[in-house]
Amino acid sequence: MRSLGPRLPAMVVCAFFLAMASPGAAIPQIPSEGGEVEELDGEASVEALAGCFSVTYRYAEDGERDIFGEHFTLDNPTLQWNEVERTADDRWTIQNFLVTEDGHAMSHFFEKWIFDATTEAWTQEVWGGTPEGSTSELRYECTAPWSMNLWECDAGPAAKPIRDTNREDYDLLHRANRLLVTDEGWIHNQQNDKVTDDGEVVSHELGWVTYRRVDESRCSAAWEEGGER
Repeated sequence: MRSLGPRLPAMVVCAFFLAMASPGAAIPQIPSEGGEVEELDGEASVEALAGCFSVTYRYAEDGERDIFGEHFTLDNPTLQWNEVERTADDRWTIQNFLVTEDGHAMSHFFEKWIFDATTEAWTQEVWGGTPEGSTSELRYECTAPWSMNLWECDAGPAAKPIRDTNREDYDLLHRANRLLVTDEGWIHNQQNDKVTDDGEVVSHELGWVTYRRVDESRCSAAWEEGGER
């Protein structure tokens, strides 16, 4: 179903996130049965992750290996299409596609969201590949409740991300994730530690990925061109 440089000073990074979470930030809303407006619950927040987005990736680590400059899409965001499918009453799958400059779509990764009504917690599983692929690999998972439009979870040790595939100075990424959903899109904030198998912390990393919702026609051209599905 388609519903769809140098390291920054700490105070600058904090100010960015405080601004995103401030009362002035738009909170997604849905109409209630009586026509009144309510804040999104977890289910609606997960479904709001779908659509066409202009995406900017930023990671600050040590001033030398930061993904923070113009050549890392700071000023030239990538285009991404997220397609959600509700596979059961308490399960959703979101396939993430990258839309290239020449208008083609490529599978990026997919995620599963599973709701536990007993604990009211949501488990996010992030997988490489596609749901139908035989080589799909679980990258990491984490369980936590949604609080209005915010989901925050410490995923613990996980495989190295694709951006660090060729690095040999660490083995695992200890992930702490925060998702903040608004009606304009959403933010994925990360506070990560890069560690060796022996537990040595090699470096700390702050990351934030901004998903700005754009008109879906910008992504639909990829399907018209016969992009991968």
